[in-house]
Amino acid sequence: MTTGESSSRGSEEERFIVGLTGSVGSGCTTLSNVLVECGFRRVSISDLIKQKFQDIHGKEPTKDAYGPNWRYELQTIGNRGRKGEFNDAACSGGDDKAYWIKQAVSQVSKEADGDIVIDGIRNMGEVDYLRNEYPQGHFWLIAVHADYEVRWKRVQRRKSYYNENDFKRDDERDSGEDDPAGQDVRHCVYGADYIFKNDEDIDPTSHRQEVLKEKIEGELSLSAGAQIRSVRGASN
Repeated sequence: MTTGESSSRGSEEERFIVGLTGSVGSGCTTLSNVLVECGFRRVSISDLIKQKFQDIHGKEPTKDAYGPNWRYELQTIGNRGRKGEFNDAACSGGDDKAYWIKQAVSQVSKEADGDIVIDGIRNMGEVDYLRNEYPQGHFWLIAVHADYEVRWKRVQRRKSYYNENDFKRDDERDSGEDDPAGQDVRHCVYGADYIFKNDEDIDPTSHRQEVLKEKIEGELSLSAGAQIRSVRGASN
């Protein structure tokens, strides 16, 4: 699909949605930025939860500003949203596992043109909402996979954690909780349409997006209705 073709597609039925799921440090955010380079518009569930964190605590969600449990608290806030705690008082209450995905989609005008990448899917309720909301073939869920050792090395480089025990705790919680509204990356990965392996430790890190773009262009084609459109085509 050329850029001209993308700009002419205005209806909701013609829009193509890519959702990204994956464990901490797998590279979902980096891949979402690569897709932006390929013509997608990006919206992040994680950014919405981080904003709610700041609204609640009056500080940034970082280990330096909040302490070693900063990500654990982000996970808790994510769960609270899916439990319906942040819905308007006029709402009937109860679980709303699609709460964050609804917030994310609402950030993108339904009248606006172009395809969308949604970063940070962590609950099957979010996946189910997108599969029900968009016609068959117009939503793809991509699971970004990297081994534990690779992911731990990446978060170490970013200095996101003081120690590995905190990372392991949050990673295990992210994978799956005994709570329908909780973190459930494991089942999101099982339900993915495509697994994108991102185990390479790219050096220098400044080349990471360039290398990932080349990789996804070579491996992945995106289906939209009856059309098969490569990511390379979306960037022409």
